[in-house]
Amino acid sequence: MTSHNRALQRPRVLLMCLDTRSPTAPRFLNAFAEGGADVFSLARPKALAHAEVPAANRAFLRSSSQLFLIRRDLIAAHARVAPDWIVPCNENGVVALGRIIPTLTRTPAALALRDTLAHTLGRLDDWDRRVTKPAILALARQLGLATPRTIPLTSPAQAQAACQELGGSCVIKCASGTAGQATLVARSPQDAAKAYRALKPRPLVRLAEALLGIGWRAWSHEIEAQELIEGAPVMSCAVARDGRQVHVLTAEALKPPMSTGAALAARYCDLPAVAEATAKLIAGMEASGFLSFDFMLKSDGVPVVLECNARPTKMMTPAALGRDLSQALFAPQHWSGPHPLGGDVVTFHPGLAAQA
Repeated sequence: MTSHNRALQRPRVLLMCLDTRSPTAPRFLNAFAEGGADVFSLARPKALAHAEVPAANRAFLRSSSQLFLIRRDLIAAHARVAPDWIVPCNENGVVALGRIIPTLTRTPAALALRDTLAHTLGRLDDWDRRVTKPAILALARQLGLATPRTIPLTSPAQAQAACQELGGSCVIKCASGTAGQATLVARSPQDAAKAYRALKPRPLVRLAEALLGIGWRAWSHEIEAQELIEGAPVMSCAVARDGRQVHVLTAEALKPPMSTGAALAARYCDLPAVAEATAKLIAGMEASGFLSFDFMLKSDGVPVVLECNARPTKMMTPAALGRDLSQALFAPQHWSGPHPLGGDVVTFHPGLAAQA
């Protein structure tokens, strides 16, 4: 019997964190505990993820970059903890799970882990490819949702031509990155060529990554030009079970003008069109667990899908707003339902929010 069939016990949640300095990991763990779960951490020994977890509930990674060691330590932690849910804390964790899932085919311990991941993430076949940014945009188009035009690039000259084709301005970005770090706004074809050169790694960098065994990580070397959409940046964070949206938070992202980085704060408000688009994407992905989506809301009220993060983000944590996503997922029998959102602002980076 798998652990998630033990209905009378508090759900057990294992947070997998490959970033030793992640400030959101303790926040997630506190939210999970307040949501009615017993929390466990899987991270490097000195990681912040362990700070809010009792010593007996900590499991350790020998490496955050060597995939074969991550796989071994995840299987061992799963066997010891027997979690109902495994939640990746950051983008590298999502990518690592995507690489590990196809290998879980032989031993009973590996198959048990796969069973828990299916409960946690939803449909697993080709999961690592289906949650990439290009795949999400392709799915959105199939569902009739608005998306930006994208053009794959392999040279500075192509970047210039693509920028011209997209109207003279565009976004140059890696197909996979984190928190906008691999995204640059180009206001001219010349800027697009410069942005391409800035993002394209040198051959020696790629060789070093291959030799060190870290080429699998979230940072992608595939670069694309994307249409620059005018509008207001908005986002959603949802919890789902088997392709059904259980609950969703929607918010306006507060950030400096033209910033491509992470939001400094969020103004939580009900955005029905964004919530509806989120539900369609979750159904199309046949997803479970936590999912976060970024959109650009055009002046006519149409949300344009930009990307998906198959994990929780910091916007899921304000339980004080009365919309506790953790409880909605882990302990729905105790969840009192959503409260209306009325424009409450929550700051993620207090020292920087004044810039937004």
